[in-house]
Amino acid sequence: MILEASFDFLSTTSKDVPFGNLGSRAGVRPPVILTPRDGLVLPDSLVFEWRGSQSSRYGVRIVAPDGVVIERADLAGTRFEYPKDAPRLVAGVRYRFQLLPAWHPPQEVWFELVDPAHARTIQHDLREMDAALPGGPSATTAAILRAGFLARSGLLHDARLRVADALARRPDEPTLHFLLGELSARQGLPQEAMEAFAEARFLLSAPATPR
Repeated sequence: MILEASFDFLSTTSKDVPFGNLGSRAGVRPPVILTPRDGLVLPDSLVFEWRGSQSSRYGVRIVAPDGVVIERADLAGTRFEYPKDAPRLVAGVRYRFQLLPAWHPPQEVWFELVDPAHARTIQHDLREMDAALPGGPSATTAAILRAGFLARSGLLHDARLRVADALARRPDEPTLHFLLGELSARQGLPQEAMEAFAEARFLLSAPATPR
């Protein structure tokens, strides 16, 4: 049943994002929050990522219904991990993550932590899925199956993190790019989806490189 949940997501394709050729990438695009984006997050994956210039500086803010939880200014890069010594976030509370670029309008999304008991069930199911595959899957196959299961469970943020981590190790794997495109489309990121689909098509059409 766990594997079926993963395959159920992986067997679908985006209907709303065209697979056409990309236009010019010239010019500076404004920063956009990539993840999380208005959804659930496992409590051990509080990582925030956005599209932007690695050389620019950014401010970030996490806001609870009763006020600011944490704020950081003058951050370099496009990734922020929630500090271990920061105030503890509570499951079921809708928090807002605000990205504060220096030269563009602020961006905002919301996220909620999964209930700890449900999070433990998800982690148990992931271990069960690994155990169900004889001989153990390759790292790439395992990442794809886990991402499919997480996405099917409504955890698009965690699925995207799994795919991004696998792509850091295997940037030439077209299936990972296609899955990233599918997740981007479902997260409301059509430009990122098109770029990922285009990269998948390019890798599939490129001559195989002897290993």
